Amino acid sequence: INAARRLDQDSIASPQQMETHISAATANMKSRNDLVIEAGKKRNIPAHNLEATEVSMAYPVETTPCYALFSKLAWKELLDAVKADTALSSETYEPLTKAMSMLLTGGNSKALTEQAKLIMFSDALCKLEKLRKGRIMEARPRKGEDGETEIKPKHPFLYASESEVDPNLQRAIIQEFMEEDNSGASRAFVLSKAARDLLRLQILLIALRAYGWTLKLDIMEAQLNIDSKELQSYTRQLGCKSASGGKNP
Repeated sequence: INAARRLDQDSIASPQQMETHISAATANMKSRNDLVIEAGKKRNIPAHNLEATEVSMAYPVETTPCYALFSKLAWKELLDAVKADTALSSETYEPLTKAMSMLLTGGNSKALTEQAKLIMFSDALCKLEKLRKGRIMEARPRKGEDGETEIKPKHPFLYASESEVDPNLQRAIIQEFMEEDNSGASRAFVLSKAARDLLRLQILLIALRAYGWTLKLDIMEAQLNIDSKELQSYTRQLGCKSASGGKNP
């Protein structure tokens, strides 16, 4: 037995009502582009522009971590060292910094300044990345002149000397890449595996930008102390391809 149902004007939604219901149901649905952007944000890579059509715009320099504090970098000292031909022999700079310092010749002063700032930011990141244990312990208070009064350090968390990297910049970098750990007797900041990966990607990105988006990986291998296979994995995450079938992006 088939039950018959009478369909009248009241039981059928008007086109206008149907359109309203559909609009309401899809109002909170994300477009394909929105989903792609959201997925990109969740990837463990530096901030990037998925809609960019040029490599230089894919990773806007303004999105570099701590960009607002670049004025605290010792970029002037680096340029002076390059002019005095002492950068390569300096014990202050990391191997990658020395290699990139050779690029700081010629060109206009504004371009050289921006280049020097990025190189020195890379130097600051490299000094953090090479901490093999990936942990920074809080500095202990020191005794005052009376031998009893405890004086708390002005900057309790440092991973490099204050003369090499501005302490306020160090604090910002620590907060950007590390997580606070209060499980022990003393406070500490730790660098997780994912954070170290992101740190290496940021260093690699700066080097790629400095060398015009074509980079010989042996320069990075020496700095990061990793093999070419692992390094190529990092370059692929940034969207790089090996040139002429080789290992260099």
